Amino acid sequence: MIIRKIKQIIGGILKAIYSLLCVFNLQFALLVALIGIVFRFTGLFDKYNSLLIVFFVTFIFAIFLAVCLTMRKLLGIGKNKEKDRKIKIIKAEPEKEQPYQQQGVKPTNIDKPKEEQVSSSPIYYRVKQNPNYLMAEFEDRYELYLQSSNGLQKIRTDYKD
Repeated sequence: MIIRKIKQIIGGILKAIYSLLCVFNLQFALLVALIGIVFRFTGLFDKYNSLLIVFFVTFIFAIFLAVCLTMRKLLGIGKNKEKDRKIKIIKAEPEKEQPYQQQGVKPTNIDKPKEEQVSSSPIYYRVKQNPNYLMAEFEDRYELYLQSSNGLQKIRTDYKD
């Protein structure tokens, strides 16, 4: 019982230290410091003075890198590409539904409230980033289509949880 509490406390302290290292991007600096400690206790710094100089230059570079990465994160410099990849969907407008009716798909439920919609018929959306993509929402899944000169081509199906 006491050992489990001690493990939880030590685990919590290590998680806090690791999260602090991640916030300030100090992982590389910690690795260089640990290598320096090993070199110090093995006596390599005493034998090779040039190794000590290389160690200090590397450690200073690691600290400089950590400061630059932290400032970049705080100032928001550089776009996070993961944010740009999110698909934004907007409701399709009824006048743009002509190509889907040619394919035999009738978007009759676009203007109806959700309560009145028939469960087997999908709701259609256009992808905001690329209007050539169409998303159909069913009760249990989403289907993505690409509108081309040949008609609608099914890209993929994602099932709801």
